[in-house]
Amino acid sequence: MNLVDGKTIEYTNRIERTVILTDGERLSELLIDYNVRVSMVESYAICKNR
Repeated sequence: MNLVDGKTIEYTNRIERTVILTDGERLSELLIDYNVRVSMVESYAICKNR
């Protein structure tokens, strides 16, 4: 599903800087993966039987 309209894509093709368009779900994944503006609240240890 494409959430970016044609005018936005056309604009990004014209400007000199690199712009990567993303949706909210992907942005959330990236923020969490790279620890940007997030903080650890709770963590869990998952153990595996050998």
